[in-house]
Amino acid sequence: MKKIICILMVLIPILLYGQQTEGEITFNQKIKIKIDFPEGQEEMAKMFPSEQNFKKTLLFTDSESLYFDKKEEESEKDMVIETEDENTSIKIVMVGAKDNREYKNLAKNSSIRKEDFFGKTFLITGEPKKYAWKLTGKQKEILGFQCQQATFTEDSTTVIAWFSPEIPVSNGPGAYGALPGMILEVDVNDGAMQLVAEEVNFRKIEKDEITAPKKGKKVSAKKFEEIVDRKTKEMAEEMGGDGAGIKIEIN
Repeated sequence: MKKIICILMVLIPILLYGQQTEGEITFNQKIKIKIDFPEGQEEMAKMFPSEQNFKKTLLFTDSESLYFDKKEEESEKDMVIETEDENTSIKIVMVGAKDNREYKNLAKNSSIRKEDFFGKTFLITGEPKKYAWKLTGKQKEILGFQCQQATFTEDSTTVIAWFSPEIPVSNGPGAYGALPGMILEVDVNDGAMQLVAEEVNFRKIEKDEITAPKKGKKVSAKKFEEIVDRKTKEMAEEMGGDGAGIKIEIN
């Protein structure tokens, strides 16, 4: 009887460990909004929220993942705020959650990101973004998981991530990953954008739950950036002249 008990004590931790390589994580994405309004538009500024929140879902296994907008029963709709006087014309468009999604294949080191932009659907393909992470040695607990801090700085962007080796999958929300454990929290530029895990549910992921998006025009990340830059400039020119225009799009 004693030998049987010893065997069970060895097998149970192994089974629990294996279950933590696939499941579902719910994230809250918070984006701070800061706009310098033209003089005389104080009332307009009061109408504008200081932040937006979106729910995101990450389905993952030890080799694949799919990150997408979590559909709520009452999803936020696009919000348009307009004002105009003799000297100033302002139009603000806050775009609600879209059906954008990002698929990653860790085994093949590839990713496909579906983005809807100006009425067109694009599939941004290539390798997952590489971050030169630096471990700081700092630790904290998130949802009962012991996490470690890693940071990355490039140009004017600083990213702080908290990952847990207790979830032994080198992945995370969106483009973030490549750390020795699942990323459960991300902070970009001191709170300008935050991703925080709200729930972790380890479960069996069925084969049809994680699929790469297929509908859309395939482009590289560089090409997509060029398209966004060009369209943004065109929009600025259309809203130019004597007035001032603002458009905000959050995905």
